[in-house]
Amino acid sequence: MDREKVINKVKAIVADMQEEVDEWKDYSDSKLRGGLTCDCDWWYKTLQTLKNALAVLKAQEPITGETSDGYHTFNELYHHRAVLFSVIVANYPDRAWKSKKHHDGTMYENMFIVGIDTPDGQATYHYDVDPYWDMFKCRVLDNAPEWDGHTPAQAIERIGKLKAQEPRLLTLDEIHDSMVVYLDAGTKFLKLVDDDGVVLAIGGSERAGAKCFITVWDVNVAAMNDEYNVTWRAWSERPTKEQREGTLWE
Repeated sequence: MDREKVINKVKAIVADMQEEVDEWKDYSDSKLRGGLTCDCDWWYKTLQTLKNALAVLKAQEPITGETSDGYHTFNELYHHRAVLFSVIVANYPDRAWKSKKHHDGTMYENMFIVGIDTPDGQATYHYDVDPYWDMFKCRVLDNAPEWDGHTPAQAIERIGKLKAQEPRLLTLDEIHDSMVVYLDAGTKFLKLVDDDGVVLAIGGSERAGAKCFITVWDVNVAAMNDEYNVTWRAWSERPTKEQREGTLWE
């Protein structure tokens, strides 16, 4: 129930109680006889409490995105949370996803859901499509996974337990559009392009293990699929020299 509806409901209760108190007072003044008395203190106290509550409600400013605790507005905190979570998402590309639909096809107006699959379960947030959709660099799903029932408290607890991931070699099927990978081209200079000649990533001995952002990727049409793990490969995290040299090529 919004604030205006609460105010109107309390006003109606106050008006009804005031009428009852006034009628009972008139009756008791003119009709009570024979020592019959009425203790109306409870009615008066309750009525006064409701009047005080109504005055407080009327005096309060409506809560909006610009409401502040004296340091930050709700809008500022919402934006900060979005930026911080986008950084977390970028650091867990193989765990993160986003979608403009819940698992059942529904979604709040002009919003989307973004989440990370942690070892303890999901951690998800909803954000406005504009301007936050492009901020989150992760897999795009037609429908989000079914909600596992986590609460906001559980979500932040699960995020807090995430640990730095050990670098691992990705499979070709795991590499997708808008994904951050660590490109490894061995000792060869390599330029990855798709069938339309669009550059996907560039690597070579001087860039071995370098962080690359795959801006265009379609596993079905991307060039050099057959060369994966032969002349180039990608890691989930930045590998050390020992990890790269210790992992055999096909």
